[in-house]
Amino acid sequence: MVLAGRRGFTFVELLIAATMISILFVGLSSHLRGGMTVWQQTTQRTAALQRERVAFERMERDLANAFVYDPTGRLTDVPALAAGANRLSWATIEPAGHDHPARARVVAYACGEQQGRLGLWRTTQSLSEARAKRLPTAEFLLPGCDELAVRYAYLPAGSSGALEWEGEWHKTADRLPALVEVSVRAGGHRSQRTLRVPVGVLEPFNAMASP
Repeated sequence: MVLAGRRGFTFVELLIAATMISILFVGLSSHLRGGMTVWQQTTQRTAALQRERVAFERMERDLANAFVYDPTGRLTDVPALAAGANRLSWATIEPAGHDHPARARVVAYACGEQQGRLGLWRTTQSLSEARAKRLPTAEFLLPGCDELAVRYAYLPAGSSGALEWEGEWHKTADRLPALVEVSVRAGGHRSQRTLRVPVGVLEPFNAMASP
């Protein structure tokens, strides 16, 4: 009895198989690279949105506790609310913490470069430090911020009709804004939030607040 010999793969067959496997791996690697790119972009965008949300919520909490510290004008460097080029600042009450009671502070939000980093910064200092013009404590909130713009919505005369949007804060007690619109541009992306000014919070506060 003659046994049939085992037949192996020819060189051409091996070459074809290797080529097909290479094409398969190239397709899979391109697909994986595309998926990784989408995942990284989504993760970065989600993190950026989270940072924006935290920054605006921080700003909203500070504004909710804002007050006029010195309506007589003696403390001209601590206004009720002041906006300049890429900057917004006001006096606020910082809620009590585990290691300190409630205290009056000056808070400012500004887009610019500090400590070698460009972005949105939040700075705080006590009223005594503001009077002495000492450097405030800085906190980095949002990278790449190069513009901060502010508009104010005022009730019209007679408190009827549409709100009147203006780019200036009026320092008279009868022209307090109802809303503050803050726009931040970071990395080519613009975010905007309209913050409500609580009724009565910005009325003149004559009592000396603790620094």
